[in-house]
Amino acid sequence: FTRSRFGACLASLVLFAAFVSPLAAAPTAGAACAPVVVAASPLRLVSYESSAQSAANWLRLQQLADGSFELADFPGFETPDAILALAEAAQTTSTWSTAEARAGVESASNCGSTALDWIDNFAEAGLEAGDAARMVIFVAAPLGLSSTAFDPGNDGNPINLKTTMANAKSGGSYGTFGGTLWVATALRLLGDPVAPETDAFIRAGQHADGSWDYTGDLSTETPSDINTTALAMIALVAAGADRDDAALRNALWYLASQQQSDGGFREAFNGDEVTNPNATALAILAITAAGWDPDDDLWRAAGLTGYAPVVNAAYVSLRDALRASQTGDGNYASPYDIYGLNTFATTGGIHGMLANWIGESFALPNETVTTTTTTIPVVNLPVGATPEVESGELANTGGEIFPLGLLG
Repeated sequence: FTRSRFGACLASLVLFAAFVSPLAAAPTAGAACAPVVVAASPLRLVSYESSAQSAANWLRLQQLADGSFELADFPGFETPDAILALAEAAQTTSTWSTAEARAGVESASNCGSTALDWIDNFAEAGLEAGDAARMVIFVAAPLGLSSTAFDPGNDGNPINLKTTMANAKSGGSYGTFGGTLWVATALRLLGDPVAPETDAFIRAGQHADGSWDYTGDLSTETPSDINTTALAMIALVAAGADRDDAALRNALWYLASQQQSDGGFREAFNGDEVTNPNATALAILAITAAGWDPDDDLWRAAGLTGYAPVVNAAYVSLRDALRASQTGDGNYASPYDIYGLNTFATTGGIHGMLANWIGESFALPNETVTTTTTTIPVVNLPVGATPEVESGELANTGGEIFPLGLLG
């Protein structure tokens, strides 16, 4: 599924960069230039948004002389996510602006090169279907660039991302399971239908507990993980699943069963119970895509017992878990930082804090839900606490949150 890992502990990180090509040039080390730092966009939400803006300021300082953010020196691993993170942080209203997105990315440069210059060269070196889909999701669609004549650096050598994806289709698959998830999401952003056989291919990989693993093949007995489960949920919504879809509801149950007491999520390969910002951010995106607000407990109740909200259960927002991982420098700390600092946890954290790209693009609408009084099981309750549901109607208001961290 992945080209390489930073040892076994980095296995789950590559879900956002699982389809990168080894042909792109390595980052320029030790260059005399320095990243260009610009003022942050006006804040809309003082708490979560200010956290994301602080993270974006840190991210800008990590830009390399070739315009990339490839601190881990695995070409394609970090820069697409960094592009989307800068675009998300540049938004000034609740309506997505491709002009603001592009301006936010182009305002960050080093030695005269922007991330768009680097991603142009990376794409021209050759892309697999999953790579091409990620270019659509993280670069072309949010910045308003062409997907059939993709030329972000304007060097006159466009490539057709749609053709690259289409040529890889075999039955319901686009190569790897992860690549298929990316392509399904990209097709939705392009306004193209997801084929029924692709929808069926994704659904066939779901475990009995509502989860998915990165192989998408139940016969391998591979452990489930939050990242793949979240990406599969997003892909199903992209394919047309609604709020009542059984696969989505079962996946919500799985996420509820895995949420840590601090509100976050760990990854299958952490080897411990440490909350990981990448997994947490992806869970935020998946919950948002499925039509729920990660800042309240309605999504957990939806997965466990239907739409009945828990009104007196202790609940910590996923974004509070992200904010708790933020350092004084602005980056979001990851359990994998012991192997060397990279930008992936921070770009994922920005995605999770803002959630303004996938949420604006095709997330299911939040709706008012009717409830009846009952008692339901919910994980991570304080000792002696009894979750109860009050009768009446409660609106799942769905505040602006996020990201994308979609994927690596």
